[in-house]
Amino acid sequence: SVRAIAQFQGATFFAIFGRGVDRIEGGRSSLIWSNTNATAREVISLLADGDQRLLIGTVRDGVFSSDGKTITEEPAFAPLKGPAVRSMTRTPDGSLWFATGNGVFLCQAGGECNLILPNIDARYVLAIQSDKTNEVWCGTLGNGLLRILLDPIVGPVVSELDSEQGLPSQSVFAVWPQRKDDGSDVLLIGTTRGVA
Repeated sequence: SVRAIAQFQGATFFAIFGRGVDRIEGGRSSLIWSNTNATAREVISLLADGDQRLLIGTVRDGVFSSDGKTITEEPAFAPLKGPAVRSMTRTPDGSLWFATGNGVFLCQAGGECNLILPNIDARYVLAIQSDKTNEVWCGTLGNGLLRILLDPIVGPVVSELDSEQGLPSQSVFAVWPQRKDDGSDVLLIGTTRGVA
């Protein structure tokens, strides 16, 4: 049950639910973090945060960090313990965004991790690549697709795209941007009723 795949330090890492984190390099597989009774952490998301660390999201134990060999807890991610951490992304300004079962968390570069959008079941988060704004697309269970902009004065500004605007379902599990031949952008939205 592979939940996430990430490229990190020239190897491919897999978050395998019920097994742990697996690394494949040079055609060889090795389990770098096994799921044992003593450490029953169910991994469900991965993010290669540059070449320095691989972030590992779990069902209830928060986010862990790996250098490719060892896995450690980082105190900055303590607020993420409890809800399932399903998706992670980094925006160009260095902020980390987390889609969790309790909402969307934001860890600004050099700052604390805070819940900025509570009471939603966030399933997927994708950074909007802009040097001018700090914003993400967020797929949710039951709230459609959200666009979250972090305004430096008023805080998070949220716009919602759901079935009232033509989305085939209120549940969004994946989002992917595409650039058309004419230079315009299209957003592919994976829902429970197909791709929009």
